[in-house]
Amino acid sequence: MKPTYNLFQIFFIIYIVNHKKSIISYTKIIVMISLILLSSADSIYAQLSGNYTIGPESSDYSTFTDAISDLQNQGLAGDITFFVKPGNYYNVNVQNIENDSAYNIVFNYDGTPNDSASIIGYLKVNNSPYVTFRGFSIFPAEGQETSCINASMSTYFTLDSCNILNIYNNEFDYDEGLILLDFPWDGPYYVANISNCKISSPEETIVIDGKKGSIWIRNNIITGFVSNTFNGGSKHWINNTFNLTDWDFDFTGQEFIGNTFYFNSIFQLRIKGNFFENEFYTDVDLTASNVTGNIFHDEIDMKWCNNANVTGNIFKSNFNSIYSHGIKVKNNIFNENVSFNNDNTTFGNNIIYDTVEFTHGPGQLIFNNNFHRNSRLELWYTGGVLKNNNIASLWIVPSNIPVWTIEFNNFIGEDYASVCCYGDSAYFFNPMYTDEDQLYTNNTMLIGKGGEFSSGFKYDIDSVERKNPCTIGANEVCFNWQVENIYLKCYDSVQLDLCVDTLTDMYWSPNDLFPDSTSVNPIIHPNDDAMIYLKDFDENIIDSLLINVEASLPTAEATYTIQGFTVDFNNISRCASQYSWDFDDGKFSTDKSPTHVYETGGSYNVILTAINSLDEEDYYEISIMALGINEGSVFAEDIKLYPNPLRSKLFVESAYEINGISIFTVSGKLVYKQTIENKRNFELNLNQLQDSYYVIKINTAQGIFIKKLIKINI
Repeated sequence: MKPTYNLFQIFFIIYIVNHKKSIISYTKIIVMISLILLSSADSIYAQLSGNYTIGPESSDYSTFTDAISDLQNQGLAGDITFFVKPGNYYNVNVQNIENDSAYNIVFNYDGTPNDSASIIGYLKVNNSPYVTFRGFSIFPAEGQETSCINASMSTYFTLDSCNILNIYNNEFDYDEGLILLDFPWDGPYYVANISNCKISSPEETIVIDGKKGSIWIRNNIITGFVSNTFNGGSKHWINNTFNLTDWDFDFTGQEFIGNTFYFNSIFQLRIKGNFFENEFYTDVDLTASNVTGNIFHDEIDMKWCNNANVTGNIFKSNFNSIYSHGIKVKNNIFNENVSFNNDNTTFGNNIIYDTVEFTHGPGQLIFNNNFHRNSRLELWYTGGVLKNNNIASLWIVPSNIPVWTIEFNNFIGEDYASVCCYGDSAYFFNPMYTDEDQLYTNNTMLIGKGGEFSSGFKYDIDSVERKNPCTIGANEVCFNWQVENIYLKCYDSVQLDLCVDTLTDMYWSPNDLFPDSTSVNPIIHPNDDAMIYLKDFDENIIDSLLINVEASLPTAEATYTIQGFTVDFNNISRCASQYSWDFDDGKFSTDKSPTHVYETGGSYNVILTAINSLDEEDYYEISIMALGINEGSVFAEDIKLYPNPLRSKLFVESAYEINGISIFTVSGKLVYKQTIENKRNFELNLNQLQDSYYVIKINTAQGIFIKKLIKINI
């Protein structure tokens, strides 16, 4: 560091010279002062930016204290990185650094993997925004009762690739912990990021205080437990592994994506939030509004989850839903017992291997489920609709209660099955399940309602995805068999078949219902009552058919396109007359297909609510990835990916040198990552990826290229 001369030193020189006039002239005085000012100008006026080193030898600063002091006194002119050499550093205090321009202040370990830079005692970051510590070992001193890491009033505080360990098993004071994130109680939200760290403490591992915080915790191994006494802020837990030592994770404002939970205890893990693609190896007492794509190895209780969506999960142990009005449970696999003590439950398109019981409430809707031959459906003092299911045993108590509509079910039980009531239009086909572990029907007599159009009932009675053209089923109509009219539900499609090889000199009308008006066997999806005509080219009517469309439950569904920060939504919901959009940024719309402009980039979970004339609702969630980066940007012609869709290998050809590739699921989970050593043409073996849709991100020196990717097994 250069010496700093202050005004006192300058006036002292003038004083000396004034008493030595016979030796030094006034001209020489001016020269001396000028030289002093010039030599010290960097220290008096220069702000810091660029790269510096901290360490015991041959470094710009010997201690953190010296470096932080210069940051406080001289300020910042740009981003700054301090490369910290191996060694032990004690009690680091970063505070009161003015940074209105949001420059990055990074402290980065600079050594080999076999060595380390250790911060012992405490690391405090107070009133100092945009501070990052990367690659350190951080642990409290023996017997220390105050927090090891304390970040307060410091937005965009980041810990990356650190080992943060309570190696002495210290017991912390009340409201203290291994990591304390102290947020304000009012004003703007402050952000904290913790990524790629190993964090371990037998108690108070992460303590969250205050209400105005947005916390992003990604790709960590966390041992211990989290404390959030005042339920403040929003907490995003993504791709972490939790080895929990306490049962309480029951905080508001939480989102869990791609995490793995372990909790070895006689108690249930009590947890609250929204859950996407997590895996639980513990009993769970869960409160949520959205539970999608998770795997639960042990028993789960869902309590007080009104109108929650439970979709695409695998439950390997018992599932219990209690006091949850209007819960929607669709497209799940249940290996053991299922129990509902709710009213107005929607239970559809599920696969069930054991007993399902409904023990309370009216308004139950049970449809399109596949039950194992040894399973049982029990309905105790409830009412609703039971239709289009493959059922083994059915028991209703009391059996004469007139509150159930039972129709179009297929009963598959063996001789030992017990059925108290078959209802109307019962079937008795063998479903021809794929095998005892894959309850998908192959009997064509149970497969129908096929079609290429959007439908809330994506699966038929057999839970097999609908096909186009559809197979044998009730909604395949040979057109000239019809005398007057047919009846459909709003979500149904119908195939019209002339039972001829070609359609000569004839066409279907009206045109807006027929993508191909000259097709021999078109599939149409009328939204409302419609009169269908078959005409010749002279406009003579050859035949006609009236289709009556009856009311049914709404189905919410939408697609979208992104251009910068603008998102155009295409609403393809069925059977709805009103719509509500929640754009996840505090703004809403009731337009059918709105265009929304976000103020900042990021990831957003958009919720579409579709409402029919009976005020029945359905929900659809859209996860928007990488907003602000356009697919097919300036790099589209310079980077080629093929084949797309792919089976196993993906070939990459680029006009630029590529240094890294990442692949994510549509919900944002990282499933593939590879560092590329500045290559332009190469191939990737992606055989390990499951068949699905993905987003691939390619890093080049010229920028980032993002594109959708489809993996299929043809």
